Amino acid sequence: MTYVPLPRALPHERGVDAGGIVDFVSAVNDAGLELHSFMLYRQGAVVAEAFWRPYSARRPHVQHSATKSWTATAVGLLVDDGRLKLDDKVVSFFPELCPVQVSANLAAMTVEDLLTMRTGHRRGISGGAWRNLQSSWVEAFLQEPVDEPPGQSFIYSSASSFMLSAIVTRVSGQTMHALLQERVLGFLGLDNLEWDLAPGGFNSGGNGLSCTTEDSLKFGVLHLNQGRWQGRQLLSPQWIADATRNQVEDVWMGEFDGKQYLPRNKDAVNEAQREGYGYQWWMTRHGGYYASGVFGQYCMVLPDQDSVIAFTCGLQLGERRLQAAIWEHLFPALGREACNSQASQAQLETLIDGLRRPRCKA
Repeated sequence: MTYVPLPRALPHERGVDAGGIVDFVSAVNDAGLELHSFMLYRQGAVVAEAFWRPYSARRPHVQHSATKSWTATAVGLLVDDGRLKLDDKVVSFFPELCPVQVSANLAAMTVEDLLTMRTGHRRGISGGAWRNLQSSWVEAFLQEPVDEPPGQSFIYSSASSFMLSAIVTRVSGQTMHALLQERVLGFLGLDNLEWDLAPGGFNSGGNGLSCTTEDSLKFGVLHLNQGRWQGRQLLSPQWIADATRNQVEDVWMGEFDGKQYLPRNKDAVNEAQREGYGYQWWMTRHGGYYASGVFGQYCMVLPDQDSVIAFTCGLQLGERRLQAAIWEHLFPALGREACNSQASQAQLETLIDGLRRPRCKA
């Protein structure tokens, strides 16, 4: 794979106030947030990029659950081809691994239920829960009790994303990584990607992807551009429209106990409702959507601002100050004319040049 960089431009050349970027980077530094990288793309070019040393532009970074949005893209290819339908039943792909008695709820579960995390399960399986499981993850999924009719309640689960990966492989005869490489990734000029394999030779689907920050940014730009890349239509605009719109209005994240997400406690007053969920993409304010991984891995697409933002981080679980800083400082800078662009640009360059993470003491 041959790396090809995205075009670069100064912030003011794409209608971005560099002072807002300075305020954003300063805010996350002052808050002590552990950012590893940040890139901002607007109107056809990267206008800001920052790496906190020892992290660097060509260094791969694990994406955790931001991987899920890449998994949805592989599903979209097969849907576009007519080889996979959203209402296809999950059990139809793996009859040999189904339990002897298939419940009515399991039999009713569809590909779309996996995409929207509405499988009918009462617990959501985390990415680490199956790491030491050497037997079939497909069989483990099909053995999970499906307590409610699918298509109703949201329950966040990396197991659902894994099943999408397994279905892609069963339909296409390729790993999801190989399919994406052939049909999409090879045209984007990415660095070499790494993607974990589960037992049976399936990509893990819900996690396990490592790539550079610019790779993540390019993935967002592909979606911003409605699946078109340098004159090639790699994904259909219809799939992107469906995948990145709010498919699930009532989205709540249940309590995470380290292995699983527990059912939503409707009586709890401290649970925060999310903006919504598409096909493995989260919705966000201002008409945007984003891929999200634990500890702060983000690829955020803001179509109305013609912008994409990518981060890699090492944040604590539940940390909300990064997103607060985005909306307070970075978002208002998009489309804002700078009072003194030269001074702001010089300040930004000096600030970025001095970014580094503290050294660990021996």
